[in-house]
Amino acid sequence: MTAEILKKWGIEYFGALPVSACKMGNERLYSQIPENAYAVFCLFPYYTKNHNCRLASFAAAPDYHIFARKLFSEIEEHVKGKYGDVFCRGYADHSPLEERCGAALSGLGIIGRHGLLINEKYSSFVCIGELVCSLTEDELVSEGIPVGIHEKRFCEDCGLCASACPGKCIMGDKSTCLSAISQKKGELTETEAAALRESGVVWGCDVCQLSCPHSRDIPETPIEFFRENVIVGDFAEIEDLTDEEYKNYTFSYRKRNVMARNIEIVKGGEK
Repeated sequence: MTAEILKKWGIEYFGALPVSACKMGNERLYSQIPENAYAVFCLFPYYTKNHNCRLASFAAAPDYHIFARKLFSEIEEHVKGKYGDVFCRGYADHSPLEERCGAALSGLGIIGRHGLLINEKYSSFVCIGELVCSLTEDELVSEGIPVGIHEKRFCEDCGLCASACPGKCIMGDKSTCLSAISQKKGELTETEAAALRESGVVWGCDVCQLSCPHSRDIPETPIEFFRENVIVGDFAEIEDLTDEEYKNYTFSYRKRNVMARNIEIVKGGEK
């Protein structure tokens, strides 16, 4: 059953609720969902302690979109083989539903001040995926999926993530987010380049997540996919990736010249 497939892939946290209880994400994808459909939200913890400090932990691990496609392909095949021609489609990131809100309403975590979902075990070091299907509630329960709408809860608002944020973007101006700066195309302003140089990071930022009290003593991911081919070296390991290898990481959604620019900026600020 579906729950067994999820657990086989190392997924511990999942839950379903009616799509009608969720906020809309991508409008075009949302319009394709049949009436009375359900969404099964699940979490992909990705944290490994040995990742390259030049990269945010999500960027050092292999691309979770690849993992999601493989997982949902197996579930879709199982569901359609058992229930016939029903609507069953998996999403991750590019989704018809607002993922953080849906995962919180599914009982998978709370919303942090930094805007990320915080899970009780893996903190915010999780990616979110969801399977939208036209199975009934009884059929989902028979598949081992808990169904129910939970209260949407928020963190204690201790303020540690906001005070630790290098760009102070949690206080309001999202354009100063170091992760967003590292992913920008084109030439950076001197202020943006200085932020990269000071951080020493060439893609993403983990500061707000690591400063969160919920991130103390978080375990490494149990999912083998995220423990294999983690980038642990310095600049050379990133630069020496072949084009085919480069495609296996989330930063590949930008052309290589963006990463090369960031590396050049950070290298230029070091003796």
